[in-house]
Amino acid sequence: MKRFYPNFVFVSVFGLLFAAALAQATVKPPFLGGEKLVYEGKISKIIQGIAVADLSFTFGKTADGDDYLIKTDARSKGTLLKLFRFSFVQEYESTVDSDKFRVLKTVKNDVQKERVRNSEALFSYVEKR
Repeated sequence: MKRFYPNFVFVSVFGLLFAAALAQATVKPPFLGGEKLVYEGKISKIIQGIAVADLSFTFGKTADGDDYLIKTDARSKGTLLKLFRFSFVQEYESTVDSDKFRVLKTVKNDVQKERVRNSEALFSYVEKR
């Protein structure tokens, strides 16, 4: 019985400290503000390294400075435009809550040749929709 009491106290104190640390932890974004990532999309099925698109991701703060703004842009280029006469532009803009790192709103603009599609999604985690 004497061994049970010190182990129980140790586990209880450790559990309380761990729970307190989790309660105070805040979600940190994986990127720095103003960071921009740029990629080049290539097809390698037929001929190695044919560039077909440019992709860019931008991470920053919103105009009011409370939330984060993630912008994504994909544009066709080069061979895809010249050989197949197919063009596309896809732009996504997501507003992310700075406290819990959840998406609050996403605006999408999708243009394929003459076809244009715009959409907006609003997320409510309280109402679960």
